[in-house]
Amino acid sequence: MTRRDKAEIVLACALLPPVLEFTSAARTLRWMRRVPRRRSASPAPEDLARGVDRVLQASPGFWHHTCLRRAVVLGALLRRAGREADVVIGVRRAAAGGYEAHAWLRCDGVEPYLEPGPVTEFTELR
Repeated sequence: MTRRDKAEIVLACALLPPVLEFTSAARTLRWMRRVPRRRSASPAPEDLARGVDRVLQASPGFWHHTCLRRAVVLGALLRRAGREADVVIGVRRAAAGGYEAHAWLRCDGVEPYLEPGPVTEFTELR
């Protein structure tokens, strides 16, 4: 991965989580679908995911790693790389009786995409 690729990951990790904090998720996801494509070669999707995870896990405050922040940042970078990536949000009933939410990616028809854990128990919100 080049320095430019790493800088792009850091920049996306720096800019997109605050956008999620100050605008609605729906608006952020609409914006993400309009990210311009790169003109140069892109890093492998797995390298992008590792880079995003590394930066977000080391970040403080509202930059810190959550599934939604990861999905939005990685989805935007994958779209920039020319892939058809969309954020999926699902819910499930928690053991304590409430609800839990989770976000993951659908990319080029594959779901979940580059997700570290299963999502089968979550029902997708539409």
